[in-house]
Amino acid sequence: SELSRQQAARELEEWLSQLGLPELAPLLLSEGVDLETVQVLEDTDLIRMNVGALGTRRMLLNARSTVTHYKQLRETIARLEAEAARKESALREALLQARSAAEGGDAATARASELAEQLRAERERSAGLQLALDEQAECTLAEAARGESWREHALAFAHDLEAVQERQHAIAEAQRNIAEESHRSIQSLLRRQRRATDTGKGGCFLTEGP
Repeated sequence: SELSRQQAARELEEWLSQLGLPELAPLLLSEGVDLETVQVLEDTDLIRMNVGALGTRRMLLNARSTVTHYKQLRETIARLEAEAARKESALREALLQARSAAEGGDAATARASELAEQLRAERERSAGLQLALDEQAECTLAEAARGESWREHALAFAHDLEAVQERQHAIAEAQRNIAEESHRSIQSLLRRQRRATDTGKGGCFLTEGP
């Protein structure tokens, strides 16, 4: 589809920009090359496309092995952002419930705010991880352009990516625990409100969050 073609073009342009070769994007796209087909390009293909500089051709061919890791990195970051957005939506709903609760509403709202702060901190750490991954990708691609040592650096990048994925899994687990704890707190508060109403003790009032 057109949307898929546009996405493939953006991915190729970003990858070439990290290599320092953004000027090759229009040429490769005009030949129907994307991140999948770039992995099977040969030197003769680049010559035919009028990529005349030997250094440029070598840099592009040496960096091909990083394409898979680059795509995995993008997919991992996208999953992390989607999970964080889902957790944030759940937390907003918890805050709304806390504000409309009766007795003990202030305490529940304070706890929900604390959980929101924890989630914000986790999102900041996630952004830091993305920045670190981008820097690692840039270093790996630069090393690939220097010659035969690119294979060792590509393997190191794969190892770093695995470690980051484990950290992202831990972040997602922490966010899940935060949302569950907020849900339990609100349910407990609502049960106390119902008991107070049934026995005629206490009253209902609305509280504003901090």
